[in-house]
Amino acid sequence: MSQPRLIRVVGSIAEVAPLGDVSLYEMVRVGDRRLMGEVIRIEGDVATVDVFEETGGLALGEPVEPTGAPLTAQLGPGLLGSVLDGVGRPLDVMAERSGDFLTPGGEAQTLDADALWTFSPTLEPGDAASTGDVLGIVEERAGIEHRIMLPPGRTGEIADISAGTYRIEEPFGALRRATGALVASCGAAAQGSLVAAGRIRPQGRTARRCGAPHSS
Repeated sequence: MSQPRLIRVVGSIAEVAPLGDVSLYEMVRVGDRRLMGEVIRIEGDVATVDVFEETGGLALGEPVEPTGAPLTAQLGPGLLGSVLDGVGRPLDVMAERSGDFLTPGGEAQTLDADALWTFSPTLEPGDAASTGDVLGIVEERAGIEHRIMLPPGRTGEIADISAGTYRIEEPFGALRRATGALVASCGAAAQGSLVAAGRIRPQGRTARRCGAPHSS
């Protein structure tokens, strides 16, 4: 398949071809600056894209790259108190990188991957666990708990789970299916982590992770 390219741009709306094998609401990277955009219409091999950033300077023929995924937001400890733009980028991080004006195509992870959080398990090795069960708790602020829960489609026996201090994507445990096999990994070695990803659109589903946080 040839490289999808811009064939028309009017304001924030762009048409791209050939790009008929994408999904509605799939995110794409538009042009040489890799602007963020979302597929809002598909007709034959032409996709209409809503570009979320300033399109001034885009030229016909510039490449477009599908991401294979919808717009998502990270969920987990560190989200409370953050100031984000409409696509989940923390404005303080973006300002450090580009100053007072956001650089088109800039990227920043919603949650601080280096921050450390104290995880306290509520289950023990050998306990049965199924969708929605609370695996443990992270107290982000005094009196505010993130409950780390088993997401849809996961059930089995806790093979390993440990209290401690973790970064959001570090493993804290593992789940064993009834067959004896460890659940497919959420990062490495079939172990749970404190972070999950969810589609921003209301009809979306939570991404499958071994630990999905919930605030109460």
